[in-house]
Amino acid sequence: MRALAAAALALAACGGDLPPPPGQEGALPIASYHGLNSENSWTWRDDGDTGEPEAEQLLKARYEGGLMDIRRGSRWVDGRPEGTLEWSTEGGLYLMAWDLGGRRGSAALPLAVDGIAWGDTVVAEDWACTNSYTDALETWYAIFDDAVIFDCTGGSGISGRWAFARGEGLVRLDGDLVTLDLVSGW
Repeated sequence: MRALAAAALALAACGGDLPPPPGQEGALPIASYHGLNSENSWTWRDDGDTGEPEAEQLLKARYEGGLMDIRRGSRWVDGRPEGTLEWSTEGGLYLMAWDLGGRRGSAALPLAVDGIAWGDTVVAEDWACTNSYTDALETWYAIFDDAVIFDCTGGSGISGRWAFARGEGLVRLDGDLVTLDLVSGW
């Protein structure tokens, strides 16, 4: 039994798709996952390292009025600007503008729309995101047992794997030009 649980954990950590969580077989409740409210903030690392992070190298983010402001340093208030992600939660979850990882642009790029079913793909011109559910999403900070992953490709946006944990928001991004790995949920 222990070997079976370990195999399931390894499959989920490697991106194995699971069915939706119990009781959520219908539409994706994206508002439970995106964490985009003014009470939330995040601390990520973008160095790909697994050792103890240096506080001055961390990325701190705050969200207000649709804009996620990302700064580098031990404190957000006096950190060096690193980028922004502008979001809309009207009718789902849309990346509206970005300036991060050397890529800048704007367009209404959906990660999810209200009412999308688990495993569905949303498309906008040459941008597409397919969602999946995992009960074992590993970040430097923690292993989240309830997370949704959006595999997004195309367009001028930040292609890659966007991972949002229930109640936490964006906890991991394995993007084509940037990687974010949650270090702290504040």
